[in-house]
Amino acid sequence: MGYYDIAVRDQAVVLLNMLYDQVDWQLQEAFRPVIRSVGQHFFININVNHFDNGYKPQFYLGINCPSPLQGSNSHVLTWHRIEQENIKQKDKHTCTININFGKFWKCGFYDWRIVEINENGKFIPLEMIGRPDPVFPIVNNNVYDDYYD
Repeated sequence: MGYYDIAVRDQAVVLLNMLYDQVDWQLQEAFRPVIRSVGQHFFININVNHFDNGYKPQFYLGINCPSPLQGSNSHVLTWHRIEQENIKQKDKHTCTININFGKFWKCGFYDWRIVEINENGKFIPLEMIGRPDPVFPIVNNNVYDDYYD
């Protein structure tokens, strides 16, 4: 970490984060961090690049998150199929996906990635496009979040 070359240091940080997170999802693009509080809704609303190749795509969401079991400090990697009702808009090049995972159950890092399974059965990570969400929660953003419900 004390190496003089910035590119080498930056790559070392990425590789150390991959070891810590136990997933290699930061190799192609950096995570877009968003800070939320326990009890707030876990919304994912993004636009991704998707190229329509004439077959019906299968999208999956992988989440590496704290275990929901009380007293457990381990992380769990789960995969969830994205259903058609979660795909809000789709054309030949982009896709808008909107998912509500309920509320954050524990403090910690909730790393997630959306992949497509192509016609050969291979996982293809989808690139997010557009501006990321605000990093910090905004109180007056005119979005209802029933934090105390």
